Amino acid sequence: MISLQKVLDSVLCLAFPQPCHVCGGEVDGLSYGVSCSNCWAETRLFDSGTLTSCYKCSYFFGEGGESKRQFYCSFCSEDTFDLVRCVGLYEKALMKTVLHLKNVPFVPKYLQELIVKTFQLAPFEKVDLIVPVPISKVRLSERGFNQASLLAKPLSKMTKIKLDETALIRHIHTKRHSPGMDKKARQMSVKQAFSVASPEKVKGRNILLIDDVFTSGATASNCAIALKEKGALKVYVLAVARAFII
Repeated sequence: MISLQKVLDSVLCLAFPQPCHVCGGEVDGLSYGVSCSNCWAETRLFDSGTLTSCYKCSYFFGEGGESKRQFYCSFCSEDTFDLVRCVGLYEKALMKTVLHLKNVPFVPKYLQELIVKTFQLAPFEKVDLIVPVPISKVRLSERGFNQASLLAKPLSKMTKIKLDETALIRHIHTKRHSPGMDKKARQMSVKQAFSVASPEKVKGRNILLIDDVFTSGATASNCAIALKEKGALKVYVLAVARAFII
């Protein structure tokens, strides 16, 4: 049975057509955001069970079919976070949605559902608090919003897990990471950039960090250092997209 929401969604798309940011065709549902359903279907998602990745940081090894074996890469062994899970790879619909989100504060319904599904499938222990990865005051002033907070709010609402946007702060503004930066350079650029404003909120708790893109793990690891120094037990990461590079 087709829901009224889906009917309205289709009608609005017909009345106000917009091009897909991936293929240039028409977006066939407002819930898909800036990409059409076909491009979403072609975007590789981790819930498909066909992507082989590092159990800890979700580093993408390749497409090898389903396997119960746990694989580990050599890149995240010294990282402080405990576990990372991502919706999918930083490509096609996910990439265009993330890029659009950096300029327009809107999280499409379909992505919200994928984030919740990713959380539900993740082997996280009981999560006590959801914390978006913070941005600097300079970046917040430029953009007007923190995209990680926008991604975290629907998850908090649907899971009933408390969201705290002030427990963790970024007090050092750094330039955007360039594609050519290696992990060491990225680590140095965010070293001691984060601190916990309210230690009592994180002490003795399992924290779930939310971010848009997970690349080298430098940002997440430094967030985890700050949180664990103030007593956090576990620090998990849920990101929308997993970049290919390290």
